[in-house]
Amino acid sequence: MKKAIVMLAAVLLSASMVWAAGDLSRQKSVDLRVLLGAKDAEMVIRPKTWNLETGKLYKVTLVNEGKVKHEWVAPEFTLTIWTRKVEVGGAEIKGIINEIELQPGAKADWYFVPIRTGTFDMACEIEGHKEAGMVGKVVVK
Repeated sequence: MKKAIVMLAAVLLSASMVWAAGDLSRQKSVDLRVLLGAKDAEMVIRPKTWNLETGKLYKVTLVNEGKVKHEWVAPEFTLTIWTRKVEVGGAEIKGIINEIELQPGAKADWYFVPIRTGTFDMACEIEGHKEAGMVGKVVVK
C-alpha cells in the first residue's frame, strides 16, 4: 500500500512539472533583423509582424537606419519572455527590458526566450511616430 501511494505521488508530481531539455539560454539563436527607421522610409518597423515560438532563443538585432531617434515598445510582450541580455556599444544589459531606444545609426542585439503564447502590440511611442505607422505585432505560438 505504501509503495502504491509513493508511486501515485511520483506520477502526479511529474505530470504537473514541465521538463526542458538542456539549457534553453545557450541554444543556437534564431536571428531576426528589425529596422526601426529605414533609409527609404523613416517611420517604419520592418518586419511589422514577428512570428516566434516559445522555448526558442531569439537574437533580435534592432537597427535604426533613419535620421531621427526611434524606440521599440511592447509592454505586454516583454512580461512574457526571459531576456538573457541586450548587447549595445560594447556593454551587456541584463534583466527585464521595457523599451529599447535607438539613436540614428545605432544597433542593439537582444537575446530572449518567449515563455508564453499570445499576440502582442509593438510600436514606437515617440510623439507622432506611432500615428505615422510605426506599429506592428509580435505573435508567439
